[in-house]
Amino acid sequence: MPNNRKDRLSKQLGGECQACGSTGVPLEIHHIVPLSSGGTDDESNLTLLCPNCNRTIANRQFTEIEFNNYLSRILDSSNAFHDIRMEERLSSEKPFRADITAKSQDGKSWLIECKNASAFTPARLHQAINQIKAYKEATSFDYYVLAFPGLLSEEQKAALSSDQIVYWDAHELAVRFQNEIRNTRHSIFQMLLSSMAPSPKKTTEEEFIEKLKRCQPGKDYWSDYQKLVGQILEHLFCPPLEAPISESADQDKINRRDWILPNYSDKGFWSFLRIKYLADYIVVDAKNYKGAISKNQVLQIANYLKTHGAGMFAIIVTRAGANKSADLTIREQWMANKKMILVLNDEDIKVMLLAKSAGGEPEKVIGQAIERFRLSM
Repeated sequence: MPNNRKDRLSKQLGGECQACGSTGVPLEIHHIVPLSSGGTDDESNLTLLCPNCNRTIANRQFTEIEFNNYLSRILDSSNAFHDIRMEERLSSEKPFRADITAKSQDGKSWLIECKNASAFTPARLHQAINQIKAYKEATSFDYYVLAFPGLLSEEQKAALSSDQIVYWDAHELAVRFQNEIRNTRHSIFQMLLSSMAPSPKKTTEEEFIEKLKRCQPGKDYWSDYQKLVGQILEHLFCPPLEAPISESADQDKINRRDWILPNYSDKGFWSFLRIKYLADYIVVDAKNYKGAISKNQVLQIANYLKTHGAGMFAIIVTRAGANKSADLTIREQWMANKKMILVLNDEDIKVMLLAKSAGGEPEKVIGQAIERFRLSM
């Protein structure tokens, strides 16, 4: 990007980092709405950040209490809310404390439960819903809100609405508090939420979610589904993983897998996976079945996993998950052979795409799947 553009931005913005206010340090151009989310190179979509703030925003390095504090400041600056309180004790009988409570101008009371997430897996959303239900039983607020700086799928929104829980995801926060976000400085959230305002142009992740919905389950569409899974995995994880290798077979040409993603990462989650689970390669099968996969599909991919070959880690991506015989076989393969086989369904794929769209880490969905499996043993 031309230096004269950076010079113009520096003059317009006073030569300071627009997140932390630092001066006298090198500044970097930052896209408020990322190019991957439909942003442009127009100067109205550009700002200047110091290297530290730029990296912090890119890596979403913030804690839940930071988000709680920022949302509290937004509410405090809003004309729509007053009497903002944090960590208010809700019950004398149970140790419930609300992240934020507030009152709106119409006199209604609000309880806001904040989460630090870019997306929710089904299990994590279920936990959050149950937590808010417990608050409902112990209190009498007019509205109960789940707030977080990430994105929800339409199915997740419906699940929250069915339990009369209001949702403030990144899209909703960006629209509802547009002016407050613009005027409330924070090194991460101001940029992050400003970039999440809904756009008429579909993001790459939204396009993938629509393609996933349009792809019909069944053998007539197996190649379409296999290709789509490969494209999605490459978009989500490459880099740091290498581009997927398709239709890879072992030397005897007996065991063939749909996709192999080489894992040469030397840091972060993928490095941990490679060291802990011998995941030198991420072995993937895409099963476009109308129903759940069974024991046979697990054994097929297990036969490909070898310590001296592709490693001991695999993922089966399928439309409807696994049946009981498949679950039992997955447990047996782990206990007897230390082969880690995960099953991800359509909802898991959507959650990872939503995390990517929100600037989060889609690999956390894989980490949480491993966590659920290990803790259930």
